[in-house]
Amino acid sequence: MEMNDDDDEFDEEMIPWYSLQDITSCLGIEASGSVNSDQSVGMPSRTEQSALEDQGSQPSISTRLGSTSDPRIAGQFTPDFTDSDEEQQGLELSTCCTSIHDGRQVLSEVVPIHIDQLFTLLFTSSKFYLDFHAARKTTDLTQTPWTHNPMDDSKSRVVNLTMALAQTVGPKSAQVTETQIMLPCSKAGELYAVDIETVNAGVPYADSFFVAVHYCLQKVSESQSSINVFAEVKYKKSVWGLVKGMIERNCYAGMEEYCVDLTKALKTESEEFIPEKKKARRKRRLHSMPRPIEDKTTLPVRKKIHPEGMFTTDVCTLIVFSVLLLLLFLNVMLYYKLWSLEEAPPYTFLDLHLFKNPPKSHEDWIKLLQQQEALHTIESQKWQKLLKNAINLLKQVNMT
Repeated sequence: MEMNDDDDEFDEEMIPWYSLQDITSCLGIEASGSVNSDQSVGMPSRTEQSALEDQGSQPSISTRLGSTSDPRIAGQFTPDFTDSDEEQQGLELSTCCTSIHDGRQVLSEVVPIHIDQLFTLLFTSSKFYLDFHAARKTTDLTQTPWTHNPMDDSKSRVVNLTMALAQTVGPKSAQVTETQIMLPCSKAGELYAVDIETVNAGVPYADSFFVAVHYCLQKVSESQSSINVFAEVKYKKSVWGLVKGMIERNCYAGMEEYCVDLTKALKTESEEFIPEKKKARRKRRLHSMPRPIEDKTTLPVRKKIHPEGMFTTDVCTLIVFSVLLLLLFLNVMLYYKLWSLEEAPPYTFLDLHLFKNPPKSHEDWIKLLQQQEALHTIESQKWQKLLKNAINLLKQVNMT
């Protein structure tokens, strides 16, 4: 396509020329005084412009602006995500539990309940909490309100109750005092960390140990929360190894039984918060699932917890009773031996050796008499010494 001179002149006049002052004013950067304001940045000269026109191409916008070397211009397009990253890390760290989680984990479950509602069910005077303890035959339940401690920014309360014990031998109930402390890392809607120190009374060796329990409630989603419980038996006094093993077995068995009952009660309670449609869907799914699988999954939990604790207590009681019966039998035998010795006639010492070989001659009789006389003199001297000592003691007593 042919182009006349007028078109060339028109095209040359229409090409925009930008100075450094125009570019910096658009980008919000002040121009340096050492640079000429009429000097173009990254723009081709008129000689280069005509050469490009002869080739049938024009410099692009990227060619015009991409060759700039001003770091102030380049820095305007560098995104900064430092503040947002720090805020996100701070949010994650603020919702972490600061407890070490010592002891045995007796419960780890995810329940379809909001975390704030879960805390209300477990650590307030809610209807669920009262009904749950009533089902476990707990009596004399008293609770104090949560009080804030400004020293360490924690909250605490005290719970007193009388717990029923399912044991064939021993006390049938125990008085329990729980000191519950909400750690400062707890955050409403995200995390609740509660340390509980449980002290028992009315059971053997109750003053020698206490149970430290840690509850960690964390948010999984808007409708789900995770509950983790850790238990550890700590001792105030030194206890024998056999007694220590019995205490730990009974305490952990009781905690596992408590957590199993708590999980069932929470699942039953969560069904009340689900809409009717979801309930119908769950019922259909439950009916569609084979029932033998449910029996296999639920029955071993009861076999591991309930019979095991009872079996250990029964064996221990049988061992103690057998030892007591053995000691009683030995004492009866000892008293019988003493009684038989008292009823027996007194034993008179006779030297039967003399009757076996009696003296035959006159000289033998004389020797025997001399031996008897020597023994008599020795015995009389002993008696004289004893009498002298007794007389001296009497004199000392009279003088004092």
